[in-house]
Amino acid sequence: MKKQYLVVLLICLILLTLSGCNTTGNEGESEIEKAVADFYQAGYDYEKIIETYDQDTDKYTKVILAGQVWQNPYKEHVKVISSDDEYLWEEIFYEKGDDADTVDSYVLSKDGWVSQKVTQNRPYGYGKELQYQLDREETIDGEAVEVYTAEYTDNIAEAFQIQEDLTYTVKQEYYLDKDDGILVRVVTDLADMNKKVAIANDMSANGSTLAEAEKNSEQIAGLQQKEILNIYNYGNPTAITWPDFK
Repeated sequence: MKKQYLVVLLICLILLTLSGCNTTGNEGESEIEKAVADFYQAGYDYEKIIETYDQDTDKYTKVILAGQVWQNPYKEHVKVISSDDEYLWEEIFYEKGDDADTVDSYVLSKDGWVSQKVTQNRPYGYGKELQYQLDREETIDGEAVEVYTAEYTDNIAEAFQIQEDLTYTVKQEYYLDKDDGILVRVVTDLADMNKKVAIANDMSANGSTLAEAEKNSEQIAGLQQKEILNIYNYGNPTAITWPDFK
């Protein structure tokens, strides 16, 4: 059952973290606020590391994805580089289609390419009223960076069409390259969100009550998970050839 929860959480994680947006910075904003706003509009390469640690079994697993984001129009490519667990897909291409509310996705699995329209999701923290606090200074690849912390709350219930309150807290760290004024890394703690996703999925898929779903979720109470988004080639994502999806 715990493995089933992990598969559900990973799928939800991928669906919740597609990139791209259309916001712009505001006058009078701080350097970190401007860097975050600019990041939402930028093209870049990325490495996304999803680390999961189960305190109950002392098991650590890692999934590494790599991809590119282009803007105006939005496109994205992501590929599984390595995974400690079995994965359901190998590569995904996204592009803006004719429908303003969705994007076209092309998923490569063991059965070949599968296309479908999906909602264009946003990075963690997008659209939230974040309050950034300077936490510390570090060095990444020889470059000095400032690390800012922020957090926000959200409610997963609406996505699963559930009436109960399933509010969760997401804590983040934003790494700002002071010399260039750009983001080079974003770390997001997903532990609380994952717990609420598991509860919501149990209620929606199995018809469990809130009390039953909360009881069932105790089996993943010791599950910790974070996403590390490393950002490269800011403003100049690597060009790739899009395949024939037929």
